[in-house]
Amino acid sequence: PAHYVVHYDDGSTVEVPLKWGIAISDWNTQFGGSRAPIVWRRSAKDGTMVSLMSYTWWNPKPEQTVRAIDFVSDHDKVQPVVLGITVIEE
Repeated sequence: PAHYVVHYDDGSTVEVPLKWGIAISDWNTQFGGSRAPIVWRRSAKDGTMVSLMSYTWWNPKPEQTVRAIDFVSDHDKVQPVVLGITVIEE
């Protein structure tokens, strides 16, 4: 349904596909994939459960500085949302 395009300081890019049921899922799902665990869940006003998933991606070029990340929806009927991105340097 979506993908990231990671832009590096050296001009190269990496595309990160977000696969349904693995990296992302429906916000009112009752489950999380092994790579997309549920990190927040609340009951909506109509009684349905609303969930947010976490996705971890390991940078294949840790020696390069990330200059930008594009978030691209691959379908016009799906509206993926990113709430935040955290970078952890080791």
